[in-house]
Amino acid sequence: MIMILSIIFTLGFISILIRSSSSKTNKNRETASKTFWDREREANFVRKKDISNLPYIVIPMESLPFQDTDNSDINRYQDTIKRLADRKLLNLSNQTNTDLKLAYGAANFPFLMDCDNRYTELIRTLQQWGKALYNSSNLSGASTVLEFAIACKTDIAASYTLLGDIYSSSNSTEQIKSLLEAAKLMNSPNKNTVISYLKSLLCE
Repeated sequence: MIMILSIIFTLGFISILIRSSSSKTNKNRETASKTFWDREREANFVRKKDISNLPYIVIPMESLPFQDTDNSDINRYQDTIKRLADRKLLNLSNQTNTDLKLAYGAANFPFLMDCDNRYTELIRTLQQWGKALYNSSNLSGASTVLEFAIACKTDIAASYTLLGDIYSSSNSTEQIKSLLEAAKLMNSPNKNTVISYLKSLLCE
């Protein structure tokens, strides 16, 4: 009988703890949701601000390895880069939509999103172009393209690892070290994997 009462008491206590924990979780969610929507409402009324001095990305057309080639993939990537060179590009990956509206005004938000979308297209195309050049044995060209991608703070892991492979093939230890430092600033779930890979290249 005592054992049964003990079990009932224990189960009752556990049930209370679960309900209490669930109540706290729901309250935290409600608080977070209210905070989010309060900020969002505030952001939607922020007046348009000057965005002419934002860190727009400039594509260095004179230093990238454009070439006449029969490779249709490389030609397509080059055409994309040339098209993007005439447009505004911004890396806004570290800021939420609400942050952007609060900082620069709701009226600027569509334009800023276009800039960020073009940035995404840029770093994706640079990776594809660099890989295509690498596959065609143009390591110098691939290195130049990928180095620009890194300078643009790309979060594409393959750009770091491929450039690391190129540096490793020429025993460029100092360049791998510099690339490793850049990788530590990545905003990507693959950050630690990239760092580990680059460190392994230094041990070869």
